[in-house]
Amino acid sequence: MTSKSTYDENEERKRFAEYLNMRLAESESTSMYFINPDSEDGLVNAVADGVILNKFINLIFPGKIKESKIVMKENKSLFEKTANNELTVSAAKSLGCTLVNIGPDDLANANSTLVLGLLWQLIKKSLLVSVEATSNTLISRLKEELSGEEANSSTDWTPEQALIQWANYHLKKAGSSRVLTTFGPDTDDSEIYGVILNRIAPQFFTEENLKFMMKDQSKFLRASQIVEAATKAFAGKYSVFVSANDIVKGTSRLNFAFGVTLFNFHPFLESRKEMDERDGTDIGTPRGDRDASDSKPSAGNGKSKLGMVWVTGPENFSLKTSGQVSWFGKMGKMELQVKEKGEGNSTTMISREEIQVIPCSLWDFGFLVNAKSNAKIGNTSLADKTVCFLELEDEIKEADLKSFLESCRRFPKRET
Repeated sequence: MTSKSTYDENEERKRFAEYLNMRLAESESTSMYFINPDSEDGLVNAVADGVILNKFINLIFPGKIKESKIVMKENKSLFEKTANNELTVSAAKSLGCTLVNIGPDDLANANSTLVLGLLWQLIKKSLLVSVEATSNTLISRLKEELSGEEANSSTDWTPEQALIQWANYHLKKAGSSRVLTTFGPDTDDSEIYGVILNRIAPQFFTEENLKFMMKDQSKFLRASQIVEAATKAFAGKYSVFVSANDIVKGTSRLNFAFGVTLFNFHPFLESRKEMDERDGTDIGTPRGDRDASDSKPSAGNGKSKLGMVWVTGPENFSLKTSGQVSWFGKMGKMELQVKEKGEGNSTTMISREEIQVIPCSLWDFGFLVNAKSNAKIGNTSLADKTVCFLELEDEIKEADLKSFLESCRRFPKRET
């Protein structure tokens, strides 16, 4: 009989490998790396020489490790593997990871438990980037909406606590009596996931789906419906992280990762239906499959018309408009021009240091403007606001702009 800890490790190895593959495939410089998620030792052996972990850290936190110091040759000696892993450990410590009894030798020797422990902390930080990026906006909105001790204006929430409150807000707005305290134990019957999915992705998990699921007495069959709906909603842009068994067994790390991914998919308090009704459009309708095989992404200069620009901020400011964007690779700047009703065009310039790229739900992509930015649209400051784009004029320009934004990933320290 497989113990719970052994089951958790086996599932974590597979899900972590799938997540690393997805993230590494995002960048041309790391897309050649692939970890076999079905191999029992594939993950720990793949990261043993330090290259993949160092590349992953730099993908999420650019510039954290000097690329020139990473030993890249094929056949590395144990000394060279250890040197690479010393870079990993040093970077992980600087990111705030807890490394009790985890050293470079443990990574080089493929110690499964310790490797998974470090990798989970790095994955967790990568997932929470967008929660941290939007925490000021999210918390201020939540404190306006919620009542009681936890909503006290002097309360400081960690990103994890803000995530839990985001989930509980959606549960409350849906009329559910359920309260989430911990992903895993509280979500093993799938009800909480079902209610949230119906709020944030109703086109993939309808009210009828929710009612049908709740009639099913089998936890496994309920969980299977959640995984199926999430897989369709995420459409390969996000890792689902959990299987039906993971949900039923309450696997803590994987369920937490799934919970954060639900937030990253829809980092808003309004339901998708409420947003569609307010905007008078059906932005929740998934876009058709797109063939960008001829696109050749470049971080160079470019210019394109935007189908839609949507801006939200801590004051619940919302601007829906159209316009165009120009980007200047060598200068590291973006010029955003939007049309304002009755006001003509407004143009603002944003530097790469002010841009923090974040997942943007069913929108194509978006970024958070640093709290100290001077960028404005008309008389409205863009500081501490989220800017989302939808529908560029053509595929190649969209790929070019995404590549430019990738080059601007700085994840600046948020100051208010």
